[in-house]
Amino acid sequence: MKALKEKFRPLSVWVSGHHQLSIAIVLSVAPLCLLMAFSFVFHSGARLLSEKTYQHAVELQQEQLHISTHNFILLIDLIRQEIKEEHPDWSPEQIDVRVKQIAYQRVHQLEFRNNAFISIKQVRDYNGGSRYAVLFANPRNPEHEGTSLSTELTDSNQKHYFLEQLEGIRQAGKIAQVHSCPEPESGKILERLSYSEAYPDYDWIVTMSIDADTLQQYPQKNESQIVPQLRLYMVLFFLSILAMVLLTVFFILLSDKEYFGTQKKELQQQINWDTLTSAHSRKYGAELLRREWENYQHRLTANDTAVMMLDIDHFKEFNDQYGHDIGDAVLREVVLAIRRASRSSDSIIRWGGDEFVGIFYGLKRTHTELMIEKILHAINDIHISIGSTEIKVTVSMGFAFFQSGDSDEQVVLKRADEALYEAKKAGRNLGKTVD
Repeated sequence: MKALKEKFRPLSVWVSGHHQLSIAIVLSVAPLCLLMAFSFVFHSGARLLSEKTYQHAVELQQEQLHISTHNFILLIDLIRQEIKEEHPDWSPEQIDVRVKQIAYQRVHQLEFRNNAFISIKQVRDYNGGSRYAVLFANPRNPEHEGTSLSTELTDSNQKHYFLEQLEGIRQAGKIAQVHSCPEPESGKILERLSYSEAYPDYDWIVTMSIDADTLQQYPQKNESQIVPQLRLYMVLFFLSILAMVLLTVFFILLSDKEYFGTQKKELQQQINWDTLTSAHSRKYGAELLRREWENYQHRLTANDTAVMMLDIDHFKEFNDQYGHDIGDAVLREVVLAIRRASRSSDSIIRWGGDEFVGIFYGLKRTHTELMIEKILHAINDIHISIGSTEIKVTVSMGFAFFQSGDSDEQVVLKRADEALYEAKKAGRNLGKTVD
């Protein structure tokens, strides 16, 4: 061992004598280089995380744009059906004119979060060209409505946005896009997300758009919070940095999920309500009725929930004689009157046109007559005046309950509808309960 030490002593002396300063420099610089390397990695990770958060925000927002655009198209179909039922003597051209008027008004009346808006183009030539379409409605730029559009136009990034949109409509009937455009007031170039869907009956392209800068603010804010924390904890200790990064990533993903989950929930609530009357939509109401049917199957109590079908007497005459604005006012007042007569826990659903469905939870059969009287009394208190003329509103109702022999929730609806028919047959302005 002593001989071995003696053998390597010249090497240690050589290292000590000739390279001590170099090794000291290397040992001093190496941790700094390592720290800089980790700093670069974590900074890059922060940027990648922000980009991923932004992409997730874009994907979720495009899904919401898809839902809103499709619901608007369903609304147009519903308006057409209602007008056809209310005016069976109208020609298709008259119906189309009225539908387009209402659609134009709705585009300018609807309000969405984060400056989102709906616009409509009417296509003249699906092959494209300098006058391939006309801008029918655009609440963001109403001064351009009626002007021709060209597929040769490009956005701020020299991207043929209209051509890409038209090709997507031709191939699939829908398309999601990202394009850039100048802000009207400041001239600042903004990215905009949009989702377009075809409405072939009118050669329409219905588009919902939202400025992407509202989505960029959220991941940028996250990045500005992460980077200073990384710098501080890398100076103190590497493990503290690693722990802080993992914790930060966790909270970013958690807050991201909660933030966009809230937005999705708010949008879902909008879909669940009829925008005209503030009653539940038919789609959501059908789900409520299905749930109550499932609850009944577990409880097997026949008289603990009443289902009502209600129809406004001679509603068509209100629209024909006074116009759709008065008809809309009658619908709203009827819903308010039913709510005054019922409990906040009960559900009022606009089933279609002037037909409504009510779900009265816990209402016994022996109490239905009292509920009918309360609703009729509330309806009779409706006051809608046109000049010196006051409109009288009455309704007919049918009540029914789940029964052990029912196959599904549609059976109780059918019985309630039969009771409604009996009420109309008996002279209207009353309610009937089916056994």
